[in-house]
Amino acid sequence: SSCLCLYVNQAYSRYWELYLGVRKTINACLQIESMLRLSMQAAAAREKALDYVLAAVALFYYQLCTGRGEDPRGTSWELDQLVTAGLLSDEEADFLIDYPGIHSWLILNWGLQHSGIYMSELNH
Repeated sequence: SSCLCLYVNQAYSRYWELYLGVRKTINACLQIESMLRLSMQAAAAREKALDYVLAAVALFYYQLCTGRGEDPRGTSWELDQLVTAGLLSDEEADFLIDYPGIHSWLILNWGLQHSGIYMSELNH
């Protein structure tokens, strides 16, 4: 009985840590969305930059949940899910399939470049 209680306590502790981590991630995404809303007037450009952020977060959690460990690349199924959700285009997913690096970092970089390109156009 004490072993069962100990196991339940450990499982709950791990769940609580995961829950807090997910809540922090959601909060960070909401903060990014707010910053984009304040700095980018064009809704389409703002939404595309946010799509990249959400795609990177989703891919990161896919990697955690599937237990792939050190493989930083998204699988074809995962990338298809991001395309179906409208977060990535077919061309972007096809590019990522052959990209050997960390997919979520590259997607975040696309988001930064997208918002940076828009901001530099605004300043000129």
